[in-house]
Amino acid sequence: MNKSTPVIYLIDDMEQSAAVEELQQNGLDASYLHPLEVEEHHLKRATLLAVDQYFDLEDVSIDEDLRLPEELPLSVVPRDGLALSAVLRSASEDIGRSRPLGIALRSGELTQLTRGLPQAIREPLIAAQHDLEWVVSKQANAEMSAVRPLTQIQALAIALNEFPSHWSESAPRNTGSLWLGIGNISSSGLATRQIEQCRPPREVARTTAHGLSWLRWLVLRILPFPTFLISDIHVAAQIGVTPESLRAAMKYSDSSVAHSLRASVYTGPLHEMQRRRFWRSGVLQMLSSLSSDGDFSDPATNGDLIAQKDTHFTSHGIFDPVVTIDRNYFESDTIFSRSDCLRLAPDGWPPYADPAWGLKSAMEEDNLEDLLAPRAGFLRQ
Repeated sequence: MNKSTPVIYLIDDMEQSAAVEELQQNGLDASYLHPLEVEEHHLKRATLLAVDQYFDLEDVSIDEDLRLPEELPLSVVPRDGLALSAVLRSASEDIGRSRPLGIALRSGELTQLTRGLPQAIREPLIAAQHDLEWVVSKQANAEMSAVRPLTQIQALAIALNEFPSHWSESAPRNTGSLWLGIGNISSSGLATRQIEQCRPPREVARTTAHGLSWLRWLVLRILPFPTFLISDIHVAAQIGVTPESLRAAMKYSDSSVAHSLRASVYTGPLHEMQRRRFWRSGVLQMLSSLSSDGDFSDPATNGDLIAQKDTHFTSHGIFDPVVTIDRNYFESDTIFSRSDCLRLAPDGWPPYADPAWGLKSAMEEDNLEDLLAPRAGFLRQ
């Protein structure tokens, strides 16, 4: 792994001194560049480019030293950050970089750019659509993301810097799994099988345009959804306790259950891109250790047993619990019984992720009807 300091360039037509200073204080090599200042040596040195979405390179107010020649052909003047990102991506592939270059889009109007998209997964949808590693807002918005934009930029740069430069040709998935950190957890065997079920890339750098297929799969298709990594609410539903008591126990409890759950927290690459995630395999291993007969299929029973062992936990007492989402794919912090819900088939939801559910009573109010999974049957003529 590369142990050098990640290098980030914030490419913007407005000074970014505050953002640069914060990244530098966190130990990264960060600098600001105007779009017209980007040169080949920057592309060779960069770990991550964070490109502004909106700018005007023909603005007459631009400093004389940065002004474009007049009457240039339209085809050579990028009109926005998406266009410039594509130009820089292409240029970076022809300069002999030893490692793939990461590019993220920074936008002061991300809500406008993502209008009509489910807000909980707007960033991965836009990034995948435009050949980017990520998309962030310039302003923190707790309603849209629990993680600050600059924290995401930092996490992405660190992951890019530590991304494997050499992959096993015979077993690339072994390299990818080790990069994720399964060697650091006791449930690595089960974790490996669960990773495999989530369809990681079969081919890596030697057959992809930019060699970041595993990183993109992790950040765009795994972390935002309930996969082999799961959120607090999914853990709580599965082990049979309330989300509030789970969070309290994670902070204050010294029981064996709490220790096992803390050991199951995902701390691998990009873990700061989303709220806390757990290795599903670690949670299942903890449950199996509690069961004398090996049967831990009933969450309500699991919750009662855990609450008896550790009073920080409160059993939710729900038979067949599920996690529901709203129209924007945000998870509800309340656990419901499957009998009170309907299965959804949201656009962009990976087939290997846990099913998405919507509360029956909220179908009309939250406009969820068009997300319902189709019923089995014959197509009508």
